Amino acid sequence: MRGTRIMALHLGEIIKTLLFVIAGIAIVILLINLFASRGSGNYEQESTARASFTPGAYNVSLQLSTGTVEIEVVVSEDRIVNVGFIDLPEDQQVFYPLFKPTMEILQASILENQNLAVTVPEDRLITGQVLLSAIDKALTQATAEAE
Repeated sequence: MRGTRIMALHLGEIIKTLLFVIAGIAIVILLINLFASRGSGNYEQESTARASFTPGAYNVSLQLSTGTVEIEVVVSEDRIVNVGFIDLPEDQQVFYPLFKPTMEILQASILENQNLAVTVPEDRLITGQVLLSAIDKALTQATAEAE
């Protein structure tokens, strides 16, 4: 009888150990997936592959905690002509110092490539994604009117 008890005790410890190992592996896999998806600085949108726009200037309001920022995208029939802020207020520049330099980087890349498949610098990843999302909304407006 005593031998059976000892085996049962060891079997319980083995089961507990296996459960902890499985939980640990699951946590490691989740962390790898979390950080692997954040590390990419590439932002690609299928909607910018469209080549026909309704010519004009399209504005998108970007709501921030300290106010609103207007982003303007100017397009011709088949090209993105300009991307930028409409009068970025001084107080927004103070609260969001990366907006202006990030927009300058995005503007140069978007005008050169004529799409939103740009690489955002790692130190400006979130700011770049917010700005690219707003630019994509404006381009979607320009494309929707062209159809």
